[in-house]
Amino acid sequence: MTEPTALPPTLVNLIPALARALGALDDDHHLIIDIVDSPRYVQFATFGSNLRAETIGQRYLEACGDRHDDEDLSWLRAHGWDDPDQGGNHFHEWTPSQPLAAATAAVVTLHTVHGVTSARQLAFSSGDPAVLDLLVLT
Repeated sequence: MTEPTALPPTLVNLIPALARALGALDDDHHLIIDIVDSPRYVQFATFGSNLRAETIGQRYLEACGDRHDDEDLSWLRAHGWDDPDQGGNHFHEWTPSQPLAAATAAVVTLHTVHGVTSARQLAFSSGDPAVLDLLVLT
């Protein structure tokens, strides 16, 4: 786990773009943020007016030869991520949807728990190309 530090500028700049993309999600589409060359990710889906985020859980990491250490797990719990449910991932739900809060939580988690230091380390996928267009950083 990376020691908590200020977010690098490319990650700070990602937050408003990600919030716009999350605000555009609908029930038929998702948004996945993969860390390139890593099994780690954060993903989002909407359910009506609610937004759910998930980040990879231990069972999926262990299947890839990776794992969360105790500090990672403590950090996730202390920052609003629930322990995995039947889906196997840590999750957080915003009821109703709060795209800016969700974007901030995702980016801080990507940095602090998953070690991301630049937006260039991330790959985005969604079934909705319009959502991906909102993630273009200027």
